[in-house]
Amino acid sequence: MSRGTPARPSGRLAIVLAPIAILLAAAPPSGPGRAAPWWEARVAITVRGGYGVKAPTASFTGEYTYGARWAGILERDGPDVLLYHARSEEREWGVREKAVRPEGTAVLTEKDAAGRPALRVHYVLRLDGDLVFDISVGGLQVPLGPCPDRVDLDLPASREHGGAAAGGYDDFVTAGTNRIALGADGMEKKTVEKPFAWEWKRERWVAAATGTTVRLAGAHRVSGTITLIRHD
Repeated sequence: MSRGTPARPSGRLAIVLAPIAILLAAAPPSGPGRAAPWWEARVAITVRGGYGVKAPTASFTGEYTYGARWAGILERDGPDVLLYHARSEEREWGVREKAVRPEGTAVLTEKDAAGRPALRVHYVLRLDGDLVFDISVGGLQVPLGPCPDRVDLDLPASREHGGAAAGGYDDFVTAGTNRIALGADGMEKKTVEKPFAWEWKRERWVAAATGTTVRLAGAHRVSGTITLIRHD
C-alpha cells in the first residue's frame, strides 16, 4: 500500500461495502495542508481478567491487567470517511500465573510470556448514522511458560469484530455491551467522548498446536472511552 493511499475493496464486495466502510490508510502528512474539517479519534481501554487452563498433566491459573491508548485521524471522503492510524501506546501490562505440575508448583509473570496483548482498531463503519468502532485486543497465549499445550487466550473484542472473527465472542458478554459507537451527530460536535464497558465469561475445550485438547476458562472486565475532536 502506498503512503497516504487508502485500500479499497474491489469487485462485487466493493458494491456492498463502499457506502459504509471507513477505509484504512497509512498516516497522511501533517500540517496546514490538511483539508478541513478533520477529526482526532482516540480509543482508551483497560482490561482486568483471569483464566484457567487444564492440560493433561498440569493446571494453570492466572490474573492479568492491560491498558492501552490508540490515536488516529478521520477525514471525509464523499459518503465515506478515511481512517488513518497515527499511534498506539501500552499503558499497563502485568500477569501472574500459578502452574501446578506433578513435580511441583511455580509462579510465572509477564517476563515469562511469549508475547503480550495489543490493542487494534480494525476499522470504523457508518451504521444507521452512527460511527461504529471495530476493535480487539489480542496476542497473548497461555500457559505462559514452556508448555507445548499453549492456546490463544480470549481477549476483548467489540461487537462488530466479535461475532464471526473472534469465534462467537459476543454470545458470552454477561453485562454491559461491547458495541462501541458514537451517535449520528458525533462528527458535528467540537468534542465528543463516550464511555464503554462490559463483562465477559466463557469456558470451553480448545485444541492446542500439539493436537492436545485443553480446558480453557476465561473472564474479563473491560472499560474505556472513545473520543472525537473536530478541527475546522
